Amino acid sequence: MNYDAELHNVTSAPVIGERLWGVIFADSKGRFRDGDSIYISTIYAIQGDIITTANTTYKLVDSKI
Repeated sequence: MNYDAELHNVTSAPVIGERLWGVIFADSKGRFRDGDSIYISTIYAIQGDIITTANTTYKLVDSKI
């Protein structure tokens, strides 16, 4: 599946309707630098290690969950 960025070091399980903290890498939209800590928008869908918000799809990597 295609994704817009990788989200590393997530410390809680993703839940639809909630948000997550993580460290972003490979942001194809160019909004963040590699290694920036971010708080993603509300999660709309979860498919394995792929998280979808309103405008971005993330691949979870190195999660601590």
